[in-house]
Amino acid sequence: MEIRFRDSAADRIKSDLVVIPVREKRLDDPAIRALDRRLKGQLRARIGKSKFTGAEGSTLLHPTADMLPAAYLLLVGIGAGWRYQRRYLAQNGSQGAQRSRRHRRQ
Repeated sequence: MEIRFRDSAADRIKSDLVVIPVREKRLDDPAIRALDRRLKGQLRARIGKSKFTGAEGSTLLHPTADMLPAAYLLLVGIGAGWRYQRRYLAQNGSQGAQRSRRHRRQ
């Protein structure tokens, strides 16, 4: 597994999995809105059904169904604070990669 950190629009990254850090109760972030537009509202619907809020340690794995260059999005809740570490995202990203591999096999 290869993990890279990029500062670019998530809807343009070609990858098996793109990890998006989400601050708690900040689901109106422009990056999430842009992804949801590209996914025709499916991301917002999934967030609502799962009750994902961005609370620290929470995750939401979403398949993109070929609507984005990435196969899956993994939203990772980082809590209310601004501070997060790459190590935390890498750890959650690797867990998300394992989940996406299991999901693809089903």
